[in-house]
Amino acid sequence: METMSEPLILGIESTCDETGVALVRGGKLLADRTATSMDEHARYGGIIPEIASRAHLESFLPTLQAACEEAGVALSEVDAIACAAGPGLVGSLTVGISAAKALALALDKPLYGVNHVIGHLAVDALVEGDFHPPFIGLICSGGHSNLVLVRDLASDITELGGTLDDAAGEAFDKVGRLLNTPYPGGPHVDRLAQAGDKKAIRFPRGLAAGKDKERHRYDFSFSGLKTAVARYIEGLEAAGETINRENICAGFSEAVNDSLTKKAVQAAQDFDCHEIVVGGGFSANSRLRELLAQRAEAAGISVRIPPIRFCTDNGAQIAALGEALVKAGMAPSSIDFGPDSQMALTQIYMAPISENTEKSQTASNNTQGKRVETESIYRKVKENMAKSFDQMRPEFEKAAEKAADRIKPLVEQGREYAEETLEKARPYVEQAVEKSRPYVEQAAEKSREYAEETMEKARPYMEQAAEKGREYAEQAVEKGREYAKQAQQRLHERSQAKKSDPDEPSVTVEPPDDVEPRR
Repeated sequence: METMSEPLILGIESTCDETGVALVRGGKLLADRTATSMDEHARYGGIIPEIASRAHLESFLPTLQAACEEAGVALSEVDAIACAAGPGLVGSLTVGISAAKALALALDKPLYGVNHVIGHLAVDALVEGDFHPPFIGLICSGGHSNLVLVRDLASDITELGGTLDDAAGEAFDKVGRLLNTPYPGGPHVDRLAQAGDKKAIRFPRGLAAGKDKERHRYDFSFSGLKTAVARYIEGLEAAGETINRENICAGFSEAVNDSLTKKAVQAAQDFDCHEIVVGGGFSANSRLRELLAQRAEAAGISVRIPPIRFCTDNGAQIAALGEALVKAGMAPSSIDFGPDSQMALTQIYMAPISENTEKSQTASNNTQGKRVETESIYRKVKENMAKSFDQMRPEFEKAAEKAADRIKPLVEQGREYAEETLEKARPYVEQAVEKSRPYVEQAAEKSREYAEETMEKARPYMEQAAEKGREYAEQAVEKGREYAKQAQQRLHERSQAKKSDPDEPSVTVEPPDDVEPRR
């Protein structure tokens, strides 16, 4: 595609709760209109995707019309359309993409589905002019905290690192919730931090010491910091002490911005970059702007941070990135692309994919014309499925490798924490065992005493039972002796009767069969 001369670019933003429409020509912002549904989400304490999607549907046409009127142009004058394709909420993205496709088809104009996050960097071109690559991009928002190396904004971006858990803006909102600030908490925490003493409380910096410092040279971690703040507040509440919200916010803000700025400057020095470009909602943070400016100046590096109005989501960032793609001569996206809620930072836009369409095979010709056999259809389906799988395999493998890279440090961290916890717990376990020993010995002694006492109490009864048994045995023997004498007397009487009366039957005692009679 040939590069357009001073093209008019229409940008459409709809990744979350802002509906943004902007018009850009030749690096100048002609119009930028935004409608937000923030107030509708405030009572829930967070974004409700269904409400955001419905709000986009209601706001898009009025916002588009207002932008065109502000720029003084008609839709027919637009040369190219850019819309956010991801990352973001699927429902919100779908509304914006559908609107952009409808306009592209109706106006017969090229369409670019761009990366919303990269747009946060691109928007500064509308303020300070062209960038000076290679440069480091620091993207910090409610959903992202990443460092990227930008060699070409339209075609060459490398992700250096990012947060392993919470993003900076997300951590600020959560701390705001701990301190009962209105939603969203980030701006309120920043305001409280400005009034506090940043040296009063030192909270931990994630991935800043030991093996983590080099292993995660360009990564961030704010979950542990957020937990440290929560435990600190719980400790004050348990002790009945006053909670100094200003000092807590100042210490927390210093910990977050210390990590962000130190690693951004380090990355610029490592890759010999003389420029750091900051983008995203969190770039509005006052301490981030102040501390990064100080550290970058000391290192001889220039910093570009857009005005506050461009820090939140807006159509200008989408139009700016769209203009960069058009000027670079990049081919427009295919009309059939869809939203990508997890769009990678290295994917600048939905680049077109060439499709090799094969003709269907015919099995036979007959009088009714050509007919495709069922087996041929099945075979073609299998071929297409196999082909699609082969095309997706590198992405799957890349995703798996990326997931493994993210999981490994977490597993390593978990093991280190477990070992550290075990080591810390050992003295308490040994102390508990030592304290319990006297009680165990006392219990054993008591058991022995109870056994001896029971035996002593049982002895008279046992002796009495033995005596009774002996008496019963002697009585039985005596009875047996009497019965034996009586039997002997009877035998003698019978024997005498036999002698006097021969007819009297004789009495004999036969021995058992198995006893041999005595001779």
